[in-house]
Amino acid sequence: MKIKVLPALLLSVLLLAPPSVMALPTIDGIFHSWEYSGVFEDDGVGANGYVGPGWGGQDFDVEFLGLSYNADTVYFGLQTGFDLKDGVTYGSTTYFAGDFFFDTDQDDLFDDVGVDFAIDSAGGVTFDIYQSPASESCTSFTSSNPYQVDLKKSAATYTNVGTGVFLQHGDSYVLEGSFDLSLMGLSSVPSDMGIHWTMSCGNDVGSIYTAPVPEPATLLLFGVGLIGFAGLGRKRLFKQ
Repeated sequence: MKIKVLPALLLSVLLLAPPSVMALPTIDGIFHSWEYSGVFEDDGVGANGYVGPGWGGQDFDVEFLGLSYNADTVYFGLQTGFDLKDGVTYGSTTYFAGDFFFDTDQDDLFDDVGVDFAIDSAGGVTFDIYQSPASESCTSFTSSNPYQVDLKKSAATYTNVGTGVFLQHGDSYVLEGSFDLSLMGLSSVPSDMGIHWTMSCGNDVGSIYTAPVPEPATLLLFGVGLIGFAGLGRKRLFKQ
C-alpha cells in the first residue's frame, strides 16, 4: 500500500492543475484556447452582420484573444476575421489592424505597454515594444480605445524583438506571439495583467485579464506538501 500512495497523489496533483501549468502556448499560428490562462471569446456575428460594439460582419469580428505569462515570458494570441496584414477595405475606406496594449498595474487602463507588430512575406512576426506609450484613439466607438501607438509621441523601447507567427485559416486570421517579460520594464511579475486589441474603426474589440502561470517548481512544492499532509494524516490514523 505504501508504494501506491505516492503515484496516486502525484496523479491527483496533475489532474487538479490547470492545463496552462503543464504547457505554455506553442507559437505556431494555431489558436488553442486551452493554451492560454486567460481567453476572451466573442459572441460572434449577429443578425444583419452586427458585431459588438459596432457593425461590419465577419471582416471585423474579434473572435478570440488569449494571454498567458510567467516570470520569464509573455504569450498572446489573436483570432479575428480582420485581415491583420493587409487591412480591410469597406466602401471607399481601408481600415488597418491596431496594436496590442497591456494593463500591468491593475488600473483598468491599457496604457502601460504597447506592442506594434510587423508581418513579413513568409508570415513571420516581430514586435516593437513601447513602455508607457501615447496612443491614438478609435474614432467610431470610445469603448474601443486605444487602437494604435501614436508614433509621433512615442519612441520604441525595443524594436524587432520576440517571436511570432501569422496564418490564415478559412475566413479567420491568427497571430500568435511571445516576448521576454523583462522588455515590459516592470519591477516585478504582475499579479494580474490585461491585454486589449481592436482595429482602426473600432467595430469590435477584445480584452482579457489573467494571473501569471505558476512555475513548475511551485506545482512540485504544492504536490510535495499534499504528500506530506497525506502522510501525516495516515500516521495519525494508525495511532488511533
